[in-house]
Amino acid sequence: MSSAGVLRVTGAPAGLELWRGKERLANGTAGGEYSFRGLPRGQYSLKADGKEWGVLMNGDVAMDLAGKVAPQGDWKRIIGIILILAINIGGITIIVRIWKKGN
Repeated sequence: MSSAGVLRVTGAPAGLELWRGKERLANGTAGGEYSFRGLPRGQYSLKADGKEWGVLMNGDVAMDLAGKVAPQGDWKRIIGIILILAINIGGITIIVRIWKKGN
């Protein structure tokens, strides 16, 4: 089992830097998407445009610095909520029918 991980960064501004403590590990020139491979577990920082993002490497990590939520995660949550609501409404309907038959 390897303790090194991959940090995948999307939505990154130009000039993104990867830091560990006071040591700069990487410096990107163009914005967009970066992949940092072979990072040991630990605390890192991403710095660009006067902003700083903390990263805890504990395996492979993906970050979106643009603040967009992955659409797959949203759709899964929405579908899950709809299914739960449908099951609950169906259950309530059956209970009401049984209750009315008893009266």
